[in-house]
Amino acid sequence: MTLHRCGLCSMVWALLAIAPWLPAAEPVAVESTTVLRPGDPTPFKVFGSTLKLSGEELYVSALGDGLFRGAIYVFSRNGVQWTERQKLTPPVNVKFGLLGKSFDLSGNLMVAGSPFAGTDGVSSGAAFLYERRNGVWTLTDELVPDDRGPLSMFGWRTLIVGDQIIVTAPGHALGRGTAYVFQRVRGQWKQVEKLAPGGLRPLASFGSEVSGAQGAMLITALGYGDAKASGAGTVYAYEFDRGWHQRQILQRPNRQAGDLFGLSTAVAGDWAMIGAPQADDIADNGGAVDLYRRGPSGWTFHETIADAALQIEDRFGFGLDMHGTRAVIGADFTPADAGTVAGRAEVFELQGDTWMRIVQLPYPDGGSDDFFGFSVAIEDDHVVVGARFEDVVYERMGAAYVFKLSR
Repeated sequence: MTLHRCGLCSMVWALLAIAPWLPAAEPVAVESTTVLRPGDPTPFKVFGSTLKLSGEELYVSALGDGLFRGAIYVFSRNGVQWTERQKLTPPVNVKFGLLGKSFDLSGNLMVAGSPFAGTDGVSSGAAFLYERRNGVWTLTDELVPDDRGPLSMFGWRTLIVGDQIIVTAPGHALGRGTAYVFQRVRGQWKQVEKLAPGGLRPLASFGSEVSGAQGAMLITALGYGDAKASGAGTVYAYEFDRGWHQRQILQRPNRQAGDLFGLSTAVAGDWAMIGAPQADDIADNGGAVDLYRRGPSGWTFHETIADAALQIEDRFGFGLDMHGTRAVIGADFTPADAGTVAGRAEVFELQGDTWMRIVQLPYPDGGSDDFFGFSVAIEDDHVVVGARFEDVVYERMGAAYVFKLSR
């Protein structure tokens, strides 16, 4: 739970923050909805934990697969028809690694984190490389940092930017956290940098989230070790210039303990969205998303996206993704009935200089405690929303919902 703000100040700030989002945008309709489930259904698969759209393909992780070894399912699209093509799994010696907690891909290269993997049984973590050859993904390598230690959770978040791979380890050094940068050197992937701001406290959890594009990168420290504002969240902005350099520190204008600012982030061009899913701007833990724009002087706070209809514990901003001039935001704890949650997602579009809400996606099945909106992905007219605990087939097996939008 977050701390409560003074009533009048909070009300004025909230009204100013949501005002730009009240005008109605040109309506967008949902043309079709497709439900995807794994071809090898089992209970507690947690299918839909992480999502990635890439052209005609969709990648969906299932953290509970194989007694929580984890897996990534590959689907391809032909028109509106989606077909499962492949299932990626970790090496046979990885137990309880949660492969697919994070993954990223670029062309024929994929990096997938397995943050609880470790033959020593202490969750040092791992990051595996897959390469696509003749249309088939194959495990080809493992990234190994110079100083991977116990409980470092290496592989918590992954990112491919340019010819480099970033892998975070928020548990490193008593939870201070770090981010490792890898690059191919003479045909071999080698660690070339290690990123961590100075002065991190134990449990700062630097590396809780990472996103980036075009020589810019955002890395989150949720700050559980901050005695004054534990879990408020801080985002560190990096720029690439013959190496990664910290340029800015981003925090909420009205930061409070437990906001979880930076739990989700997304970058598209010169825009960035940073989720604070437990912010109290409208309602306790109702959530909010802060919007930043990058200019010559760096990232500048633009507006806060919040919904005046947010309810207690909605967690708006838990799921977040951007692509081009569109974004999708998930609220995985939106109430369904008394004592149950269903979740929802909302799609925004950049119109002029303003991001406008163009469609809301309620949970089609309306089941309780399925966490629809925990994970989201968007690319052009396709939006995918995960319901990782959906139990239509088996208990907490999960599902992914694909929405085709039309105007």
